[in-house]
Amino acid sequence: MAKTIILKLKGLTQFWPPNDARDSATTCEMPTKRGVLRHIVAAAQGRSPDADISDLEKALLFGAAVCRIGEVVNWVDSDNILDGTEKEVLEWYIFYVALTCEDHFAEELAAELQNPQRDLSLGNPCVECTPDAPVFFSITDEPMVKALLDAVNADPIRHIHMEVEIEDPVSVEQLPLRSVKRTVK
Repeated sequence: MAKTIILKLKGLTQFWPPNDARDSATTCEMPTKRGVLRHIVAAAQGRSPDADISDLEKALLFGAAVCRIGEVVNWVDSDNILDGTEKEVLEWYIFYVALTCEDHFAEELAAELQNPQRDLSLGNPCVECTPDAPVFFSITDEPMVKALLDAVNADPIRHIHMEVEIEDPVSVEQLPLRSVKRTVK
């Protein structure tokens, strides 16, 4: 049996570079699986920022939904203003993320996310991307897509764009979404 953990990612800025590349100047417009696993899940477990997360990548299916679209803006590190290094960041976005895994691991992970051992980051920590509130939202027996829809529908904004990683081909085209990207494993 599987459970789905829902995270709410809300903060002034978020930075999700492709492939979690620290030297990237651009951000993806959705949280990335590798970024969430490294900067939220592994951090909650107390792992170092450069720890191997391949076990998490194999154990967890990932989905993300945009609840509020903000702006993509250029950000300059206040410690390095003189060198002019800019990065794109997502400002004022709200995302819901679903992590689906086996029951026993989900329960353990939910506890770690509610009491993280390290500071969590909304993306690559070279940008000041601190969550505004605890990221753990809920844990459910519902399948990933339904769990994400329920979380977003409970939010008054209700703008939905989803990207999900699923094991079984499911007809997500019938869901009331503006856009869906599906990855079948």
